Amino acid sequence: MKKFMVSHALPKGLTRGELEQQVKSFQKDPDIRGYRSFINLTQGTGICVIEAPSATRLAAWFKANNMPYDSITEVELEGYLGEWVETRTPVQTGV
Repeated sequence: MKKFMVSHALPKGLTRGELEQQVKSFQKDPDIRGYRSFINLTQGTGICVIEAPSATRLAAWFKANNMPYDSITEVELEGYLGEWVETRTPVQTGV
């Protein structure tokens, strides 16, 4: 599995409850896993980190779920509190 950053322009007026329902419905695919999301409902923008086998597979997943996205970028390095790790090395938080 690889990690990808995905940028989204969210629908105007999307509520937190609607977002939570949408995300739950998308978690059923065994090949796609939401890793982390950063959302600003007021501005209608989101950045998500998602694990998937490939960018092509992830794009097909978005299309099948009628979820628009602006870009998909593979993540090579992940930084946390000034430390950098390869994306295939899990970052431990709260330790």
